[in-house]
Amino acid sequence: DLYGVFYSLDEATWQPSTFASGTVYSLNTRKSSVMFAGSTVGVFYSANQGNTWSKSNNGMNAVSINALDVDVAGTIFLATEHQGLYRSTDKGDSWQDGNNTLPNGSFRAIIIAQSGTIFVGHEYMGVYRSTDFGLNWTRSDSGLNGTTVKHLASHNGNVYAATLEAGLSTSEDDGINWRQINPPVGNFNITALGLNPSGDIFACYEGYGVFYSSGNGSSWQFRGTELAPFDVQAFGFDSTGKVYAATGSPDGLFSSDNNGLMWNPTGFTKTV
Repeated sequence: DLYGVFYSLDEATWQPSTFASGTVYSLNTRKSSVMFAGSTVGVFYSANQGNTWSKSNNGMNAVSINALDVDVAGTIFLATEHQGLYRSTDKGDSWQDGNNTLPNGSFRAIIIAQSGTIFVGHEYMGVYRSTDFGLNWTRSDSGLNGTTVKHLASHNGNVYAATLEAGLSTSEDDGINWRQINPPVGNFNITALGLNPSGDIFACYEGYGVFYSSGNGSSWQFRGTELAPFDVQAFGFDSTGKVYAATGSPDGLFSSDNNGLMWNPTGFTKTV
C-alpha cells in the first residue's frame, strides 16, 4: 500500500504526493510558506504546496519525529522519540539540540501558544514550558494530575494538555496552573485532541468516542455516532471550521461541517 502524504482538491478524490517515506506523525502547513512533515524516518519539507518533498535532517541524531510546530519568527521545533527536542532557525537547513535544561527521553507533543510560550510534553515527566524561544525550560505541572503527556493544544489564552493518567486539563494563565475538564467517561486515555478555529474542543476518549465542548470544557456533548465503534487517531480543521476525523475504520477519513453532529466519509479509505 502507498503511505505518506495525500492530498485532495475536492474531498472526493485523493492522490499521493511525492512524499512516500515512512509514517507521518505531524504535518505543519499553517505558519510558514514551507510545509514540514515529521515522520518515522525524519523531517521533510516542501516549498511548493506538497508537490515535491526533500529530507532535512542535517545536525539531527533523531529518526522518528512525534510532533512539530513553528513560531511566528519561523523557528521550527521538533519533538522526537528518544532524542528530545530539536530546533531550526533556517527553515530546516540545519538543526540544533534544544534539550538545554530538559530531561532525557522522548517528547510526544509540542505547541506554541499565542503568547509565544512553548510547551512540550514528555513521555513520563509531564509538561515543560519556555518563555525565551526554547533556550531554557521549567516544569509546568501545578494541578496537572498526570505525567504521561499525549497531546497539547492552545487557542487564545488557553492551553490544553492530555495525559494518560488524568485525561484533559487546561491552563488559563500560560501554563502556571492547570485544572481537569473531562466529560463523564471511565477511561482517560485520549486518542486524539483538536481545537477548531473558534477554540471549540474535540476529544476522543478510548472506548467512549468523540466529545465536543464549546465552553472550555465546562460542558460536553457526545459527537461520535457515525464514527463508533472506532476511535479517532487525529483531528484536522480547515479555515471554514469543517472538522476532519482520521479513524481506523474501513471508511478511513470522515468530515463534518456541523461540529460533529453528523460525520460523512470523505472517500479516503486508507489507514490514517
